[in-house]
Amino acid sequence: MKIDLDSILKKIREDKAAEKNINSKVLVIDGLNTYLRAFSVNPTLNDNGTHIGGITGFFNSICAAIRQMSPTRCVIVFDGKGGSQQRRKIYEEYKANRRGLRVRLNRAYDFEDADEEHKNAMRQLLRIADYLEQLPITLLMYDNIEADDVIAYLAKEVFDKKVIVMSTDGDFVQLVDDRISMWNPPRKKLYTPELIKQDYEFTPNNYIYMKMISGDKSDGIPGVKGIGIKTIQKNLPLITADVDVNWDEFKDYLNKSIDNKTAIKLIENFDILERNYTLMKLGEIEIGGSTKSKIRELIDSPVSTINNYKFKQQFLEDKLYSNIPNLNSWLRIHFNKLQAFALSSHESGSK
Repeated sequence: MKIDLDSILKKIREDKAAEKNINSKVLVIDGLNTYLRAFSVNPTLNDNGTHIGGITGFFNSICAAIRQMSPTRCVIVFDGKGGSQQRRKIYEEYKANRRGLRVRLNRAYDFEDADEEHKNAMRQLLRIADYLEQLPITLLMYDNIEADDVIAYLAKEVFDKKVIVMSTDGDFVQLVDDRISMWNPPRKKLYTPELIKQDYEFTPNNYIYMKMISGDKSDGIPGVKGIGIKTIQKNLPLITADVDVNWDEFKDYLNKSIDNKTAIKLIENFDILERNYTLMKLGEIEIGGSTKSKIRELIDSPVSTINNYKFKQQFLEDKLYSNIPNLNSWLRIHFNKLQAFALSSHESGSK
């Protein structure tokens, strides 16, 4: 087989040129999802006996992703105040089990009661925001908008090169395509369209149909009773095929499947399907024009650079040195590349 050396060298040059753009490989992190996982399993205390597991666990998680993915930019998105309100207007019980974070999150550390745990969780979350402001990281949070919708907008409409979404939330599967991938830290898997098809037996596009039929317990969204994933895989071949299906095609398929008991039951419960599709389909919830402008303005602005003095001051105040014994080395290993791209954005802008 003849090797086209010119094409190979051209591709290498193109890759190197793209790497000079701060937005060429963006790691977008689901902030609250990452924080709650860290807080719930990490019992770490500082020298004063104060629980700091949320802070240290959060940074352990994002730094592991930065090391593995080697992004040119890192964007962390948190839910804004009242972020779930738009979906609660559609379904009142949406995420009802999460309201106020007053559920037992951390079973590894013995908090006195739920109120103490809630206050501790919020204290550490706010402190993380203080730390992130001192790093070459873009932090986004907008009132009345969930992080999921902001992340979808960033991945699909703002960034046009490689995007890696970090979360354990399966809703992001529907974003995955040849340009957008999804990093699931506990599974240690970087989901591509091929891997999603292998693991879930659905294409990323068709994953939404499985979710809206079977429901989502983590968000408190019930599906159609009696129809689970195995039934879907067995009786609805349209959405398990390698062909992407749009909403109108899915509806037509159900209406024409007059001999399919599963399809008939779905038609009988179509109000549930329509509700769940709107709740689960990323991009269905409207982000206002003014908010979109704010998001784009921040993304196009120069990225903040490391504030070593302020970061170290907070680090000493929280007594994190037992968990990160060599801070200078830790900062260099995880943030030097991001710092270099952040500095370049001050010279020429982020585009």
